[in-house]
Amino acid sequence: MKKKKIYLAGSFFGFRDKIISELGYKYEFADPRKNRQHSIATLVVDDIGGAKECPIMLPYFPKGKSRGTMTYAEIGGSRAKGNYIIIADETEKRDNFLDNISDYNPNSIEDAINFLKNNNPRRDVSRAITKKQNKDNKLRIFLATNINYFKEIETVCQNENKILMYGSFSNLKNFGNVDLTVAHFPEGGNRDKKAILFMGMSYALKIPIVMIEENPIIYPPLAGLPRRIFTKKEIALDYLIRLESQEIQDEAKVMYSLFQKYKS
Repeated sequence: MKKKKIYLAGSFFGFRDKIISELGYKYEFADPRKNRQHSIATLVVDDIGGAKECPIMLPYFPKGKSRGTMTYAEIGGSRAKGNYIIIADETEKRDNFLDNISDYNPNSIEDAINFLKNNNPRRDVSRAITKKQNKDNKLRIFLATNINYFKEIETVCQNENKILMYGSFSNLKNFGNVDLTVAHFPEGGNRDKKAILFMGMSYALKIPIVMIEENPIIYPPLAGLPRRIFTKKEIALDYLIRLESQEIQDEAKVMYSLFQKYKS
């Protein structure tokens, strides 16, 4: 009987060795430490690819450390495919959003290991999100972050062929209607982790992403997810107002006009 494969998500330290040692008799593992590290593009392809393809995902957040940034994107990619997600979170305060989209939420890595020893979790394909083909020619823009940053485009979208979709879905299958995801990270470094999860979900579903990164240093793996990256909100807003279609020739014209306007 073929062993099920588990994607082991989290920071690069020795917890994976413990899990592989204790559960290797029953499972195979996708270990991100073995993924290609020579470029951000290949790293993201391998990381999100592993999260998508493995029927079980086990992210681990150890006590005393912040939850990993890219781990949220990997969870999003896994959730898009309906995989079984076990989140072992030993931090002081759990993330309710993560708990709501996962299947089992142990308080320690030991509890997660014991659960996997005694159970046979499986992917639920009915939970997978399907990208839909919208037939009304309207561009559905999902604002993954604080909507107050984008009040400026609401009036425009009421009169044009754009529909704004906001923040958090009670039914994640609605995400299949999205045509473009926008994530905004204001200067200060405290990036919205929920927005990063939606970026990972978008990447897995081949939904284009626009990232507005106002911090002076872009977190490298995040740079591998978007179609477009803007470092100033006003230019990104100009892009969103001008954008009418995702067709490459139409989208490229918008970018060329911005290059000319902002002399880039």
